[in-house]
Amino acid sequence: MSSFDAKAEIAASRLLATGISSLLPVTQEDKCILLKRTLQEGIDVVVWKGRFTQPMEIDIHDDDHRITFSCSLAGTSHTRFDDGASPLVHTLQEKEASISFHPGRVGTFTQVGQFDSVMVMVRPDILEKWPLDTSVMPSDITIGDCYLTRCACNAELRATAQVLSQGLCSVQAFAGSNTDRLPLWLLGQCLVMVSLIQQGNRHSAPHTDRIPWRDQQHLLRARDLLLQDLSAAPTLPELAHEAGLSLLKLKCGFRQLFGHTVYGLFQRERMQEARRQLNLGLPVLTVASDLGYSNASHFAAAFKKQFGITPSEVKRQR
Repeated sequence: MSSFDAKAEIAASRLLATGISSLLPVTQEDKCILLKRTLQEGIDVVVWKGRFTQPMEIDIHDDDHRITFSCSLAGTSHTRFDDGASPLVHTLQEKEASISFHPGRVGTFTQVGQFDSVMVMVRPDILEKWPLDTSVMPSDITIGDCYLTRCACNAELRATAQVLSQGLCSVQAFAGSNTDRLPLWLLGQCLVMVSLIQQGNRHSAPHTDRIPWRDQQHLLRARDLLLQDLSAAPTLPELAHEAGLSLLKLKCGFRQLFGHTVYGLFQRERMQEARRQLNLGLPVLTVASDLGYSNASHFAAAFKKQFGITPSEVKRQR
């Protein structure tokens, strides 16, 4: 797993100002971009997209003091805050949107696989002047309590986020040309996205994924135990026993916290490791054997199911 020294936390403001390349320990196989554009004082739009072959953990200090409206077009992320009296673990799954505010908190952000997210970040004093839906947004938001609500992204919200992502990327690539989107256009799309996320939260079911802190810690241990040997997965009873969980809490908790079944997460990480080894030039049979496959055709079928191409095709593309 790629991660930082626990003491080397990164300030959110620095990450947004500096970008990715100089701060994150990405490998040659990883691809990621972090684009930010300030539309007016106190309102930023951010695009975070790419792919990490291994889980990337970022120890981050939220010193930016912005309320963040996020839409995940691809990938699932996890944010764990254990720095205060109310530890939290938040999971934002693919095709979900969220409203979050974590001023001053220190935590760990985890991302793996393919991801594409759009965020609109608004200073609280500016947001207070907007016509808010107080059933979704607390009227006393400047108190600074940490909260997060989630909703499914409908087609209109996904389309708006995609247009914003494309617009910001075109600004980055063609700044100053005729394709450059005007700040007013970007601001308009941001306001639409904020409105749709508020609307989605108003109609969504109450937020119920606040897993008790003790159970979260057991689930994180279960994940680490599950992934420590990608050649052979433990049985569910074995994993539950080792992690100190009941079988029901293990299975339900994995879906809530990680967005996958236990074996679904294992297989995803297994195939990501297979792809990493293939990209390093290792033979297909060697990779299959290292990951516990005695039958190369079964390995090829699992790999194609995950990525849409066979291991041999990956080798030919190198």
